[in-house]
Amino acid sequence: MQVISREHSRWLGHLSAKYNRPRVEIARLLAAPGALEREIAELISEAARAKASELLTAREYPSDEPGLFERAIAGHYRRMRDAEIAAAAPQIAMLRAQLAKDTPQ
Repeated sequence: MQVISREHSRWLGHLSAKYNRPRVEIARLLAAPGALEREIAELISEAARAKASELLTAREYPSDEPGLFERAIAGHYRRMRDAEIAAAAPQIAMLRAQLAKDTPQ
């Protein structure tokens, strides 16, 4: 636990503020095997989700670079875009039906 406190002081400060828990408690939790790695992965995912949301709002596309962060952004972007499309599907079907009804044969 002392190694975590000494070598990862900045992470502990960030996580302590994020979870509103004392640094000692956070260090104890992170001492479990793989806990620090999972927390880092979660932080990467949160940042990638936020960037994907920005890109989707701006109607821009994610980078196709092969890096870990870029791939995470692209994955979140695809899921968010697919959710938007699925949410709009009933309205699109209704508009298509209305158009077909209003179009003379």
